Amino acid sequence: MEQEVPNGGSPFIGGDRQESQLIQGAFHSGPISAIRFVGYVGLVLYLVLFFVAARYAWGLIRTTAATPFFPLALYIGIPVIYGPIEYIFVFGGYESGFPRTIFLCGMLRLLSEGFSRWRRGQSDVTHEVQQLANSSA
Repeated sequence: MEQEVPNGGSPFIGGDRQESQLIQGAFHSGPISAIRFVGYVGLVLYLVLFFVAARYAWGLIRTTAATPFFPLALYIGIPVIYGPIEYIFVFGGYESGFPRTIFLCGMLRLLSEGFSRWRRGQSDVTHEVQQLANSSA
């Protein structure tokens, strides 16, 4: 004897809601949601972007150590480094994760440019001080 299900949903409590979430694409799994939206190739490209950004953030954190840019590098870099782990193993969603990743990549690039300009300014100041010291001697 088959159990009759109201509204054509599943026969257990809360089944309608879970089925509705799956239809909408709320899988609570980053890779599965990426496959749904962009396919396997998109998932691979997104993961490559994740890992390249994490490596770049790690290098930027190491480079900015002992400078005024270090706290900002940590603030931006730690979520980028932790991002792939969270997306794959904890909880991820492509529809919200992809724009966030693109934004964080832009922030990393902005931080990198600011740091390189600051470093060039520091070397110019040091060079000018050395020239002044040599000319007065």
